[in-house]
Amino acid sequence: MIDTLDESVGEVFETLGETGRLENTVVFFSSDNGGTPFGSHSSRSFNWPLRGTKLSVWEGSMRVPAFVWSPLLKRKRWVSNAPMHFIDLFTTVYSVADNVAVAIGTCIPDSMLHNLPSFLRIVSALMKRLDAYRAVTVPIENLPFDPASAPEYHNGTWAPWLD
Repeated sequence: MIDTLDESVGEVFETLGETGRLENTVVFFSSDNGGTPFGSHSSRSFNWPLRGTKLSVWEGSMRVPAFVWSPLLKRKRWVSNAPMHFIDLFTTVYSVADNVAVAIGTCIPDSMLHNLPSFLRIVSALMKRLDAYRAVTVPIENLPFDPASAPEYHNGTWAPWLD
C-alpha cells in the first residue's frame, strides 16, 4: 500500500513539474485518523506506540502524520509537534494565494478574511475554559458516600436526607 501511495504522489509531482505548475503549488498531505482493528474494514492494525485506534479518544486515533510542501514556503525542513487540524489550512492557503476567490473558486465573506483566528489560540482558550469548569465541579470519583451529608457540595448548608 505504501509503495502504491508513493508512486501515486510521485506521478502527481511529475505531472505538476511537466506542466510548469510545481513552482506555484502547495501540497497538503495527511493520514486518516488511526488504524481500524475491527469491523468489516479491519486492517488488524495497531498504532503503537500510541494508545487507541480509529473511533477512540486516544492519540492513536487523532495524532497522525501530515505535511505541507511548497517552494513558496519560506521555512524549509521544519517540524512542528503543535496540535493542528485541517481547519488551519484556510489561513495557510490565504497567506500564499494572490487571489483567494480565484484560488478556492468561490467568494469568501470579508468577515472570514480579517482577523483569522489561530487554531492554537482557539484550543488554548478552550483549555482555559475547561480548567475553569473543572475548578468548580466535583469529580465523580471524589463524591462522599452520601452526597447529601456533605455541606461543601451544597453551598455550605446541609441538604435534607430525603430529597
